[in-house]
Amino acid sequence: MPDFLPYAYFQGQIVPFAEAKISIATHALHYGTAAFGGLRGIPDPQNPDQVLVFRLDRHCRRLSQSARLLCFDLPAERIEQVIVELIRKNRPSTSFYIRPLVYTSDLGISPRLHNIEKDFFVYGLDWGTTSRQRESVAASALGPGKRIAAYHCGARSPAPTSLPLWPKPRRRRLAMTRPF
Repeated sequence: MPDFLPYAYFQGQIVPFAEAKISIATHALHYGTAAFGGLRGIPDPQNPDQVLVFRLDRHCRRLSQSARLLCFDLPAERIEQVIVELIRKNRPSTSFYIRPLVYTSDLGISPRLHNIEKDFFVYGLDWGTTSRQRESVAASALGPGKRIAAYHCGARSPAPTSLPLWPKPRRRRLAMTRPF
């Protein structure tokens, strides 16, 4: 199981990660009306009381633009403020990954973007091990002669009158194991 940072930003406040839960009736789960971002950070090697986050302003600006496509006015400055507050609260001591997500938070079945609630949340993962160490652990878990391959399944372009697409659309992927 991933090592989540202890706190998340959810429903307008910073809460323990375990308390950040959404309903199975959430609009975004049924209609894919969400957009996410992702950014990495590391503790500053020169000053352990600070962290370095890669291009925070650009990530926040892109997510704000994606939110507008969901009819959600969420300023990039607000996203950045929340991420900074969350990092301060979690005080990561190793490398970490932050996942902000904007979504339609209304409950029920209503395939529309107007007159429904929208929200955003942010959580993080502790990435204390290097990617090589994670790959090594994953490879040993599969066993000798096996690897994971991911394939992109092409999708047809939606009709121009359908819900808008955002810069990071979710893509269908299939993972499988196969011999080398």
